Amino acid sequence: MKRKKLKSLKSLRAKLDRAFSLFIRRRDADENGYGNCRTCGRWAVLQCGHFIKRQHSRVRWDERNAAGQCAMPCNHGLGGAQDEFAHYILTRYGQETLDELMRLKHSPVHFTRSDLEAMIERFSA
Repeated sequence: MKRKKLKSLKSLRAKLDRAFSLFIRRRDADENGYGNCRTCGRWAVLQCGHFIKRQHSRVRWDERNAAGQCAMPCNHGLGGAQDEFAHYILTRYGQETLDELMRLKHSPVHFTRSDLEAMIERFSA
């Protein structure tokens, strides 16, 4: 009997990125994908924007670090509109959360296969 080949960690991270992005867009938008951009307030089709960039794995899939943003200008044209995003986080979660996200940004983390699979299941539910 053949053993089932395990998905690579890279493919699991990609699947998690898709599930997380959809989760954030569903949280912040209506059933058609439209909502108010959390940084400029404009009514638009929302994308999943990150305050601290995705290269920082520790906060990449942290719900407090992500919010619905319009593609242009905020998420792409303005590189995430960082000042406005910081204001959004302060308003929604408070200074403690902003400070924690900034501290966690540089904390090393190693997500295991089961960690990634659990997060995929959580954000896909």
